[in-house]
Amino acid sequence: MRLMPILTLALIAATAVVAPAWAGTYNFSYSGVGNAGSGQDTVGSGTGSFTTAASTVVTMPDVTAFNFTLNVTYQPAFTNTPNPVTDTFNFMLQDLLTFSANVTGGTLSALALTTAELRAQFEFGQSLSFDSAGVSTTRNIDIGTTTSGTLTLGGQSTNVPEPAPIALLVVGMAGLIQARRRAVR
Repeated sequence: MRLMPILTLALIAATAVVAPAWAGTYNFSYSGVGNAGSGQDTVGSGTGSFTTAASTVVTMPDVTAFNFTLNVTYQPAFTNTPNPVTDTFNFMLQDLLTFSANVTGGTLSALALTTAELRAQFEFGQSLSFDSAGVSTTRNIDIGTTTSGTLTLGGQSTNVPEPAPIALLVVGMAGLIQARRRAVR
């Protein structure tokens, strides 16, 4: 069998199996204030990212990785601690309940998500309810909103080509090498 029909079949297979797309990791952050029931300010802030292969509209099944670290600082109401404490919550992919995002020109342009509540070290467990088009909050199942604030959307931190374009490049180069060999003979 000749090499050109094999290369043509490989090219067709590579294109059919994996459509060209760009995988990306997108960053976002949150900053908010509120009152966790102690009569004193509660401050929440955090940063996170998610990874997806979807190129424009991203939904729950498209998210391949998710992490968000939230720090909530407050004066405990139910302990004898005189100083404010900070609870740190690490939300992961398995904690997501809902997720949707829009990517425009390689930049995160909209994000909305909710998570399950994670346990706190000190008092109030937290969940996330983020919406870049509206109100973003951290919440506790017993007391409701603990902080309300701003969700800031970041850019794409990585831009990795999927295998199909690379396969097309390799097949094309192999074809050029074969054509050159024939021309030399």
